[in-house]
Formats: sequence, structure tokens, C-alpha cells
Amino acid sequence: MEKLDMDKPYLLTQAQRMDLLNSHNKLRDMLHTIWDCHDLWLSDVKHLENLQIELQRILKFAPKLDDDGRPMHYTDWVLAEHRGDDD
Repeated sequence: MEKLDMDKPYLLTQAQRMDLLNSHNKLRDMLHTIWDCHDLWLSDVKHLENLQIELQRILKFAPKLDDDGRPMHYTDWVLAEHRGDDD
């Protein structure tokens, strides 16, 4: 695995920023509900899942690959360019 250049910029489109902003606002609403009620509505779980998907898509996160090239969704994910395939 090559070393990451931590100073390398990562560009986001305005549409991607808006997607993240919308997810951020839903997350804020959910946290306020949790703080106020000490509870989580099951309907909010969908919003959490959508936030995870948005982060994976926009920031290019990917599951690590096993020795046979199969994704290991149950492990910590990595940056797509460091996932271990030969693309």
C-alpha cells in the first residue's frame, strides 16, 4: 500500500456537497431527537444508512478485498484506491 499524501486536495462537486449537507441536516435532526427523548425512531435508521451510502459514494470508500478478490464488507473500509485490487 502506498503512503497517503495527506496534503493532496480532494475535490467535491457542488451536487456532492449538497448531498452531504442534506445528510448532515438529517443527522442533526436525529441527534436532537436522541438527546431530547433518549430514544431513536426506527424511521431514522434509514437516514443513517443513507448517510453511510453517501459517504461511501462521494468519498470513495470501499471494503477491503480478501485474497480471492472478494469484498470483505464486515471489516473496516479503506479508500477505494487502497483496497487491494489491481485496478
